[in-house]
Amino acid sequence: MTDKQLIEWGLHPSAITHPFLSDLGVSNTFAERFVKKVTKSSGCWEFPQDVKYPKYAAVGRGFKGKGSLGAHIASYALHNGENPKGKDVCHSCDNRKCVNPAHLWLGTRFENMVDCNQKGRLSTTYTISRKSRGEKHARAIFTNEQVLDIVQRNKSQSYDAIAAHYGCSQSAIAFICQGKTWIHVTGIKRLTS
Repeated sequence: MTDKQLIEWGLHPSAITHPFLSDLGVSNTFAERFVKKVTKSSGCWEFPQDVKYPKYAAVGRGFKGKGSLGAHIASYALHNGENPKGKDVCHSCDNRKCVNPAHLWLGTRFENMVDCNQKGRLSTTYTISRKSRGEKHARAIFTNEQVLDIVQRNKSQSYDAIAAHYGCSQSAIAFICQGKTWIHVTGIKRLTS
């Protein structure tokens, strides 16, 4: 890939250097193979969907047996000259095939999930919203009334006895009584040691 092609594609100058590529775990032909597959437009730049990687478009790393890299991650890295290791590369456009660097931003997993939730793209089981906590949560095993009863029983009974009564683990009872879970119902402040 020539300097002219780098500039034309808006790639970071380090996008074709060996240390940068090895940090990503990709071959030295990676950037060139990547740009050949991108369909540019005025909005989203789409990368063809890889059937092996169904949720997001992906590009092979260029080494046999090394798998693929999300095309949006590759685009972020190639355009910004950094490996987004430990961070999520998020889409402002919500198009999973999009690799336009203007539509990509770096965030924590939590920031990505909040963005996903605000845009209504999370399933109800994993929604971050306060609507899904407590007895309204899909995985809840107690009602609010049972939680309050557990706290009352804890004044005279052991965790094991309460767990046997409710048919659950002793740790589920301990977490409630220690203020680690169901805090919005019990009001118990978590003890720190």
